Amino acid sequence: MPSTFTAFAVVVAAFIVAGVIDLGLRSALSRDTSDFLFPQLEIIFPLLTLTALYMQNVSWTFVHTVLFLAVGAPLALFTLAHDEYISPDLLTIGGAVVGVVASLIPGSIGLTSSITGAVVGLLAYLIVAVVITYVRGSEPMGGGVIKTASFIGAFCGLRGLLLCTVLSLLVYVLILVFVKVRRIRTWGGYVPFVSIQVACGVITILVSSLTFHGFLRTIGPHR
Repeated sequence: MPSTFTAFAVVVAAFIVAGVIDLGLRSALSRDTSDFLFPQLEIIFPLLTLTALYMQNVSWTFVHTVLFLAVGAPLALFTLAHDEYISPDLLTIGGAVVGVVASLIPGSIGLTSSITGAVVGLLAYLIVAVVITYVRGSEPMGGGVIKTASFIGAFCGLRGLLLCTVLSLLVYVLILVFVKVRRIRTWGGYVPFVSIQVACGVITILVSSLTFHGFLRTIGPHR
């Protein structure tokens, strides 16, 4: 269990990092990002980081999780905030690259597992999209969903990606049913699947820190 001082220091550091990410994306993306990043990112990122700290303590696993959050949090917020539902390649493809590099962190999933997760995530979602498009004549998902799967696979590995996909589909169906029953036209009648993927990715990574008769650890992303 981290001390109060450690928790406070981590929250302050996370707040500063969120501000740096905010400023960096303002410069990198060709649109005003203040409407979806500030102050949401400066609130959400430190809270998630603090949660990870108490679940994983100060460890290399914690560092790996923070890197995922640093990419995933702004990606989820971007999808929620913009009507275009375009996921920036800087955060999806770039996130996959960060995930592969982060796999070299001691105690992480390892380079082979990371690359496998990234490639399988990309190809599996792409094949499903192509098949459904061919059968139905309409695209079932955008490119952002496919690239986000690669990003999550790079951080969580193949088993983590599978768990995240199952959770994402379950949450998606529940939200879709709720929206239809309540006749809510939120997000223009479209459920932002990328944000759901990221949220379930966070759950997948944090779940790997828990031990429930040794079972949860076996399905999480970490060894």
